[in-house]
Amino acid sequence: MGACPWFIGLGLCYLLCFNTKKNHNGLSSNRKQDYGRTMVRFFVKHIFWVIQFFAWGLIGLIVLSQGDNHDHPLDKLFMVLTVFLSGLLATSLHRWFLRKWIGFGSFDLKKVFITIGLVLLSSLIYTGLFMGFAALSGYLLTAFEVPKAISKEKPNEFAKAIFFVIPFIILLGWTVLYFGIKTFVNYNNARIHRLKLREEVKKAQLNTLKGHVNAKFMARTLNCIKELMLVDVKKSRLMLTELSELLRYSLTKNTVDTVELNEELEMVRIFIDLTNLDKPFNLFVDPNKDESILHLGIPPMLLLNFVELCSKELWLGDKPSEMHITLENGMLFFEVEGGNQNISEKEGNLIRKSIEQRLWLLYGHNALLKNGLRNGRHVWAMMIPSIIQNEITTVV
Repeated sequence: MGACPWFIGLGLCYLLCFNTKKNHNGLSSNRKQDYGRTMVRFFVKHIFWVIQFFAWGLIGLIVLSQGDNHDHPLDKLFMVLTVFLSGLLATSLHRWFLRKWIGFGSFDLKKVFITIGLVLLSSLIYTGLFMGFAALSGYLLTAFEVPKAISKEKPNEFAKAIFFVIPFIILLGWTVLYFGIKTFVNYNNARIHRLKLREEVKKAQLNTLKGHVNAKFMARTLNCIKELMLVDVKKSRLMLTELSELLRYSLTKNTVDTVELNEELEMVRIFIDLTNLDKPFNLFVDPNKDESILHLGIPPMLLLNFVELCSKELWLGDKPSEMHITLENGMLFFEVEGGNQNISEKEGNLIRKSIEQRLWLLYGHNALLKNGLRNGRHVWAMMIPSIIQNEITTVV
């Protein structure tokens, strides 16, 4: 009877667990995980009251264990409720005092003395509440005609002092614990807020850096198609269709994190065809790649931007050059080898910086974009981690 609040809590936990086991076969793992997250959020949101109920319930049980085993069960119940309700109300008022007069900003010596004074005040309130609930319990026990053992020993002055000192020590420890938990919660919330802001900034940067069809490229392509209409209407219609497919791809894939490599390679092929309308760019992409590579994920428009960079920086000459794609140790390598001459356009420098920033935000040190010489020929290479479709790793 004395542990009634605890028995009720344990009974509720048992019913929840029993109900979970009963419906185990009917619940999916995702649903159970959602239930668990909901419970965690509930306890985190109401952590003050959770600690209050458990702590004062425990103190009530400790007081009960020190009592006489021959006491009536109703007497034991009132004893636990007296300690529990007195502590719950006193500490709730004490919390209100602290929030009103102390706050959680800078802490100086003046606030230390005010805090000690509030602890003394709350101790007096606790003592008054305890005596009031004890008197009410005595009245109810008398009304129910419950036999009560009469102590022959009268409390001395030391016992009366201890009766006040113990609540003071408990409330002082409660205050230290309260400030500690509050400081930790505030720090954790600030850290989460900073992480969210950091993620939002990165998302905004990624959205800005996400590949789009170059406006100058579009203008040049449209002019070339317009001129081509005078010579070859059928081919101009085909090029216009391919340009529309490229634009549609750029718009529809702008909201996703990854696309399959074979989709990106198809857009690269279209880009090369359209680029050749303005100037020769003899890059060849082998469509017969390993199936395991073709179905890997890649950020949309990333490879296309890399090819666009190569078109601005490399001179391929009349002989077609193949873009080599390999998978080694979980890393995807893209490499284009040009001729012994190098061209450099201002537009290419902007594309390179955009790709480098995007790679850094997505992969950190795990990605690389570089150029160099090999056997007297200029080479551009890009390396990124291989990822499964719809999965992408961002730097935190």
